[in-house]
Amino acid sequence: RRGPLFIHTESAESDFVHAFRNIPGIDLINVERLNILKLCPGGHLGRLIIWTSKAFEKLPEIYPNQFGVSDLKKGYTLPRSILTMPDISRIINSDEVQKVLRQKKTKQPPTPRKRNPLIHKSVMAKLNPLYGLTRNLSKKRSDMEKNRDVYKLSDDLNTKI
Repeated sequence: RRGPLFIHTESAESDFVHAFRNIPGIDLINVERLNILKLCPGGHLGRLIIWTSKAFEKLPEIYPNQFGVSDLKKGYTLPRSILTMPDISRIINSDEVQKVLRQKKTKQPPTPRKRNPLIHKSVMAKLNPLYGLTRNLSKKRSDMEKNRDVYKLSDDLNTKI
């Protein structure tokens, strides 16, 4: 955030400029060299701008009305406003504009979240219909191998005793 901005017509060597230049937080700018970044830094409006009376009186010389040409700024004319009627809501809601616009889109349901098939078995079953069958077979096979190893171990223990 910036402090107040003084707009003046004095030269850089005047006492006015020397006095305000030493105050921290205050910026000075000459009316003939206005800068948009000084007037509204960062594009944010609302900076406190203090105009001297001479600077305010000199504005029409620098920036004449929209039909005049400036003597101090060669070839400069004020930009003309694009809108002749600034009531935007009235324009948008007018019958002429509403006839041309398309219908309002209906709200679509959100897309479902993709689930990892390696973690979620139901998703894997949808992707691979034989997944459940092969999984059951592999479980039975591993159970049979475990049981066979247990029987073999118990047989070995029985014979040694």
